[in-house]
Amino acid sequence: MAGASLRLNEVVYDPDGADGGREFVEIHNGGTAAASLAGVRLQFANGAVGEVWEGRWTGGPADSISAGGVFLVVDQGWQGAPPDAVASLGLQNGPDALRLLRDGEVLDLLGYGDLDWPALYEGLPHPGAPGDALARRPDGHDTDRNDLDWHVLDVPTPGAPNYPAFGLEIVEVAAEPPNLAAPGDAVVVTVAYRGSGLSALPAAEVSLRDGAGAELAATVCARLEPEAQGLVVFHWRPARRGSHDLHLIWPLAPPAVPLAVPLGAYLCDLPPLVLTEVMAAPASGSCEWVEVLAAGDAPVDLGDHALRDADGAARALPPRELAPGERVVIVQSAATFADWCRGLQDSGAWPCPRVDPGFFAEECVGAWPTLNNTPPAARTYADRVHLLAADGTVLDHATVGWAGAEVAAGRSLERSGLLPAGHGLRLWRASTATVGSTPGCANALEAAPPADAPLVVTTADAGVRLLFQLHMNECSWRAVIYDLTGMRVRDLGGDDLGAGPRRIAWDGRDDQGRALPSAPLIALLTVRGADGARLRRHKALVVWTPGDGP
Repeated sequence: MAGASLRLNEVVYDPDGADGGREFVEIHNGGTAAASLAGVRLQFANGAVGEVWEGRWTGGPADSISAGGVFLVVDQGWQGAPPDAVASLGLQNGPDALRLLRDGEVLDLLGYGDLDWPALYEGLPHPGAPGDALARRPDGHDTDRNDLDWHVLDVPTPGAPNYPAFGLEIVEVAAEPPNLAAPGDAVVVTVAYRGSGLSALPAAEVSLRDGAGAELAATVCARLEPEAQGLVVFHWRPARRGSHDLHLIWPLAPPAVPLAVPLGAYLCDLPPLVLTEVMAAPASGSCEWVEVLAAGDAPVDLGDHALRDADGAARALPPRELAPGERVVIVQSAATFADWCRGLQDSGAWPCPRVDPGFFAEECVGAWPTLNNTPPAARTYADRVHLLAADGTVLDHATVGWAGAEVAAGRSLERSGLLPAGHGLRLWRASTATVGSTPGCANALEAAPPADAPLVVTTADAGVRLLFQLHMNECSWRAVIYDLTGMRVRDLGGDDLGAGPRRIAWDGRDDQGRALPSAPLIALLTVRGADGARLRRHKALVVWTPGDGP
């Protein structure tokens, strides 16, 4: 109660994991002299039962608290800070109550959760803090209102002050882009924070620093009152490859030590596992999927990673060792993906070697991170796939529907190479494969014909392949197969996806689906600009032999 000097000060009643050996109750002496705890009883009431108090601990003749000090009562099996007393607490998980009693007088009372019994709380009960601590702010502060006097403390402080004089709590950290494959682009780091100390933080030049203490960026922040929130934005251009451990530094007047708050790691390097293709808007009969590649020189365990979209939780990936250069497709549904992929391979336009999709397809552990195809309010992109390390560091990302770009149904977003050419956004473009994607094999955007060969035609066991490149300002193409009399045999179609490589497959059948006999043929490629005007035309000889098809 407000006039008493002995008060409940901090409580953990429902820690994460098993409760045994991790619960504690801290008692505070707010008086100006040492206080004896002899005969003081700590009691517990089950909120589901009512005003039925059960003893948990009783102070002995030698138990006391110095003026302004605390006394720590812990559960049996405790392995934390040195306690003052050990008891069988068994506090349960709420709604419940605790009180201090001596000679029939209630010295203090705390009720938490949805309590129906007014005798179990002061003023109003606190909503509760499962997994965290309930603590007074500052130590010993009491107005006889459980809902106002007690606060949720993310990191318990048994035996120590609940709140420091100066404190800063990070609410959220966001980096744009979330990672870089190589130095070059600028990074915007946005930090939302809250004053968690008992005193206001002074206005100061706040800096972003790396783990070695080097200043990366700085800006002035206004005075921050206790429990108030603020936002700071840093503009930083990484100058070296590697992982950067970021910290926010807030200077304080001496003798106080500046606050140094960790913000997490930022990767500016090519990780051992990278994203290579994303299907966010699958065609009918398919499902969403994400392709990853072991890009380093050593094996990689897929199970050490997770996927997360822009709005959801991280989804663990299944354990599987990937050899260097091996690709795996993480799929929403293994059965749906396998049926669709086999149909694609049977189409005759599949540009890759035929491989059983069951060999390279894996499902997430738990729910799939469903991808948006249109931007939500206040966001400039539809969705984003993050590849995470075990500690949550973003290793790689792919942005879907950037700046309002349409997410075309049945066409994937492909990585054009391991490292960006220029700005990082140029690393990702719509797949130029005729069938719309290349799961489990090299991306269509990775195909590159020789600079002096505008149209390359090959025939092998995999069938006929046409390889060519559209350059800047070239918008669309169309390819047609003719016999030597000039009669059209097969229209291979085209696209209007703009600059980039193309790798087109042909199964040796005509427009009516009939297998052609052995014969020399002509492939004609026509390239046009955005206005439809023809920019160039190329011919190449095709020597077709039945049995070469896929």
